[in-house]
Amino acid sequence: MKFFGQDKYGPVIVRYLQTYGPHTVREIAETVEVEIGLINKALRRMMCRGLVEETGEYRGKGIYRAKVYRWTDLEDVEVLEPMMDKFERNVALEATDRVIRNLRAAYTPGQFDPFRVLRAQVGGVA
Repeated sequence: MKFFGQDKYGPVIVRYLQTYGPHTVREIAETVEVEIGLINKALRRMMCRGLVEETGEYRGKGIYRAKVYRWTDLEDVEVLEPMMDKFERNVALEATDRVIRNLRAAYTPGQFDPFRVLRAQVGGVA
């Protein structure tokens, strides 16, 4: 796992979440002894990269509730199957090609004039 220069705390957070399981930003900051803002920024960057995710749980009471984050194992990423099988895809592509051919065949350059109304207003031939 590679981290950029600004992700100084990235490896520390990942190692902490791997070892101790899901925690809030404040819990990680207190244990690692780093400012909450720096941990929060590093967590956000890692969420964008897919290394960390929210569990959907909250800890705390009232307005002091905090989201719980966990480490995501990139090796266990699920493989998505294609939305269509090959036959359905080929049928859809053929239908699209047919529509495009019909549109191109029906287009007459002289028939379409976007400035026709403007010319009529100015006094030109419409």
